Amino acid sequence: MRTLAAVVLVGVAGCTEGIGPLPPLKFPQIEQARQSVEGGVGKRYEDYAACRKTANDVDALVACMNIAGYQYAEHSAEQQAAECWRLRDPKANPDGRLPEAWCFRRATGEAAQ
Repeated sequence: MRTLAAVVLVGVAGCTEGIGPLPPLKFPQIEQARQSVEGGVGKRYEDYAACRKTANDVDALVACMNIAGYQYAEHSAEQQAAECWRLRDPKANPDGRLPEAWCFRRATGEAAQ
């Protein structure tokens, strides 16, 4: 079994040699677990609740969360991200339902500036 794993890894490494490094894998569940250990998820829900009290529409909520230090979920094929972006589209969300707290992630690096 280990030999098979080694052969597969060598094959994958050989296929990516001309392309460059593979992009890092992102797992939202791991990011949320890391944030909860650092106290970020509870804080995110507190900030979200405060913003939701003052926001009348999706744009106001997103702007409030940006000020609080959060960025909106990135476009991706992930089901949660797709739902978040559907809620930002006025045609797909005619009733103006606000995105949930999990649509926001703590801004890091350049996004925080």
